[in-house]
Amino acid sequence: GDKMPPIRALNNRYEIDEECYISFVHASKPTALHTHDFLEITYIFKGHSIQVVDGVEYPVKAGDALFINYGSTHAIEVVGDLIYADIIIKPEYISESLKGVENAFALLELDGFKEFAKTVDRNDRMMHFSEPQRKQIEGLIMLAQAEQDDERPGKELMLRSVFNALLILVFRKMALPMRKESGIGAEL
Repeated sequence: GDKMPPIRALNNRYEIDEECYISFVHASKPTALHTHDFLEITYIFKGHSIQVVDGVEYPVKAGDALFINYGSTHAIEVVGDLIYADIIIKPEYISESLKGVENAFALLELDGFKEFAKTVDRNDRMMHFSEPQRKQIEGLIMLAQAEQDDERPGKELMLRSVFNALLILVFRKMALPMRKESGIGAEL
């Protein structure tokens, strides 16, 4: 079903009632500049747009994603028809120990994510997924949406697993380019 995402806008600061949520947005008009109290990952399914994060313009198209940290300013200028998945996560959803953090990169202190602490480029917000990778991430997004809208046994664990998997795919993409002399630099 298409229920409204549990997001409230107060003076252009977006807040969310739940600790994680995925919605599909079919945008035909621009989104005003706003900030939010959660980590947001936008993944473009169709069309293209210019998304402005902290004053930097990112032209995005199908297969692209943006990592938008807590407190970042964000606006979307729509170019043509745009469909994107809005992936919203509060780090404490992944681990209670992160309650109250103001920076999504605190996730990299968790045991399961520690190995990304050195590789993730914290300044690189935009990533592009190739065809096979798109099938992976889009499958996870669809799975999460189906699970959150139904009450099936194991729902909580399934959602938690899917959100962890989404974060891993994103953090792999945000890896700093490896130095050429390792011999595998080009193929990331």
